[in-house]
Amino acid sequence: DPIYIIDKAGRIDYVNSFGAAYFSKRPTDMIGKRISDFFKPKYAARMMKDIRKVLKTGKSVFVIGEFEFHGSKFWLDTRLSPVSDGTGKTVKVMGVSRDVTSHHRAEEVLERDNIKLEKMVASSSRKLLKARNKLDRTERLAEMGTLSATVAHELRSPLAAIGIAAYNIRAKNKD
Repeated sequence: DPIYIIDKAGRIDYVNSFGAAYFSKRPTDMIGKRISDFFKPKYAARMMKDIRKVLKTGKSVFVIGEFEFHGSKFWLDTRLSPVSDGTGKTVKVMGVSRDVTSHHRAEEVLERDNIKLEKMVASSSRKLLKARNKLDRTERLAEMGTLSATVAHELRSPLAAIGIAAYNIRAKNKD
């Protein structure tokens, strides 16, 4: 993990070799230079804002943010802690950063896949509801058909008896 110490003016007082390697430098090449010499203005300004907060409050700050090095973007979890002089006054800030780019990218993929899955579930639910409604209509029509057949049968049976009785009456009247 990159470890570094920054003073009030944003100058680097210390950086370990791992931190310097992010910039393809040796630690001695970075000491005494400003963070703005290594970061784009928007990143340097954001870092200085967080550093000033620690200098002002004397309390540690945990920051998660995106940074760009050599055209590549990285996500870093950074803990900024106060460094005090002999009187207890905060005069510098020590930072320890951890590259969490792969974790952040995995979260982005998970979020994207979750959204895709939610859309698929919603689409499948709509299709299922539509099929269920169609099945309900089909069942109602089948029940109406059964009822119609029952009513027709119930009507035909007495009508058949009446028809036979009418036939018999006509047959007797002819005699």
